[in-house]
Amino acid sequence: KLPLRLRVDDARLAQFELFHSDDPPGTEPLAVSAIEARLRWRKERIRIERLTATHALSGPLLASGELVLEPEALRFEPLQVSGPGVLVLQGRLGLMGSETHLGLGARRLRWPIREAAQLEIPQLRVGLHGVLGDPAQPARLQIQGRLRAALPPEMAASSVDMALDAAAQLGASQLQLDHLRLGSIDGHGGLDAQGRVQWAPALTVEAEARLERLDPGLLFPDFPGQLNGLIAAHTVGDPQRPQVQFSGRLSDSRLRGYPLALELRGQAEAHDSETRLALDNLDLRSGSARLQLRGQLLPRLAAIERDHQAA
Repeated sequence: KLPLRLRVDDARLAQFELFHSDDPPGTEPLAVSAIEARLRWRKERIRIERLTATHALSGPLLASGELVLEPEALRFEPLQVSGPGVLVLQGRLGLMGSETHLGLGARRLRWPIREAAQLEIPQLRVGLHGVLGDPAQPARLQIQGRLRAALPPEMAASSVDMALDAAAQLGASQLQLDHLRLGSIDGHGGLDAQGRVQWAPALTVEAEARLERLDPGLLFPDFPGQLNGLIAAHTVGDPQRPQVQFSGRLSDSRLRGYPLALELRGQAEAHDSETRLALDNLDLRSGSARLQLRGQLLPRLAAIERDHQAA
């Protein structure tokens, strides 16, 4: 709290750069320019009447709202940021082990920001509840929204709309994805996923995704169809040099009017700037054709074609 009332009618900063002491030499700093502010600070309340700034990636930004400084939290009542889209932050961000109850709403987000959008987010809602960083009780994360992905120019439609629904638990050293549903609003299928990502003491991944009536023709116009199956990945081996084993299966699927089946097993590893990718087995069947492969794909191609049949 301030022991006095503070009113700032006009504050300007031409350039602000933020460095991290652990960044390696040559790392570009976070640079914000053309900062202008008008605010009032009375005791624990900061009212931002107008805050503008410019960043090279996002362009001009405008923020307004009210921030309350509590002994163990920051409370947003609410705070709105406009620029390439609109973000609204409302609720309580707990500090020093206190509870967080925070909501984020977003509209008209896009990526890339300055070029033709490949991904747009017309609407997004995020909720975060619990104690951040608590090893005993993870915080709850909920995400709901709509996505719009651009399609290749040769497609009849310019984009596909998808609905997103996800729930996760965020702990001190891991993220547990309870469920994620990403599905086309226009009936072109989707996927359901669940899994766990742990980053301490070592990076480990356990993930599984199920495809349901997914149409590859959305991205590859010459290959319409319907894919149904399961994809899974998990880490094994030395924590200092983890290896990801992956598997996939397609069944009850069709591609370009022909039945399609796939059995896939392999492993990947990244160490000392080198990526290794190998197939233990790939068995692909489409109509009367069949392709079987095994062997190394990266860093050098050494795959062996075991069987190739075609009508």
